[in-house]
Amino acid sequence: MLAEKLLACLACPACGGGPLRLDTERSAEETIVEGSLGCPECKRWYRVVDDIPRLMPPGLASNLRAGDEHWSEWREAMLDFLQWREDAWSDEQAAAERRSAALALHEQFLEFCALPDGPFDCLDIGAGAGQLSDLIGGDCTYVGIDPLPGGRAPGGDLPPHMPRASRPVSLVQAVGEVLPFARSSFDVVLMLGSLDHTCRPDEAIAEAARVLRDGGTLCILQGKSSRRSCGIGGALRSVVSGIGGGRKVSARDTHLHRFGLKELEALVSERFVVAACSEEADRIFLRAISQSPEA
Repeated sequence: MLAEKLLACLACPACGGGPLRLDTERSAEETIVEGSLGCPECKRWYRVVDDIPRLMPPGLASNLRAGDEHWSEWREAMLDFLQWREDAWSDEQAAAERRSAALALHEQFLEFCALPDGPFDCLDIGAGAGQLSDLIGGDCTYVGIDPLPGGRAPGGDLPPHMPRASRPVSLVQAVGEVLPFARSSFDVVLMLGSLDHTCRPDEAIAEAARVLRDGGTLCILQGKSSRRSCGIGGALRSVVSGIGGGRKVSARDTHLHRFGLKELEALVSERFVVAACSEEADRIFLRAISQSPEA
């Protein structure tokens, strides 16, 4: 079942109204198999499937179909990401090495984050299946969002060797640019390798600031990625794919933006006070503190 604390902070991605009203249509044991969430303000309804609310913004369907140009290139990049992910996690031995490297990096990053000692509410943007929750202490109330519900591809599932959370966690299908939560709902927002996948990074940072409580912490792990080619290059990729019946997708094809340390600091500083940052050859860690608009 959906946690009461999650229900209390969910908001309509179209108008921001809330709290949303839950209607359970079918359940099995402790899981809402089918249900819906209704907005009291604009009267929109959103599906709940297998305990995951589907709170995608207007113009972007839960199967990733884009209803307007705002999301068109983002959708193309997501389809590339799904193909890259399937290739990257298909080999068992390579997947084991990838999991080990990711674990070491994520443990290093969480130490850098200096998470609160006592109970705190945490939002993980780009959470996949919520596996990061296994590395966060038990005093954390964890919520993960991802445009892929539970990390699953539309009509599919996770690659067999990809990590999953070892315990039940609260997951929501949503995007970072339109977070379906009330203002001041969290103490910590985490973004691990997700900012360069967003359609509008500035909107994602603004939304993180909105849902954080005053004095809350934004922590970003960002690889030094190259921006995916678009325009004529993107069109050529589509043509080649159509002629050849498929193509090998690189990690570069899945990124919409590129950040160096200076660019990332400048972007975050518009809404936050940067408290610490660390840069190595292929990655950036950044920790920033939220402040009230009046500050």
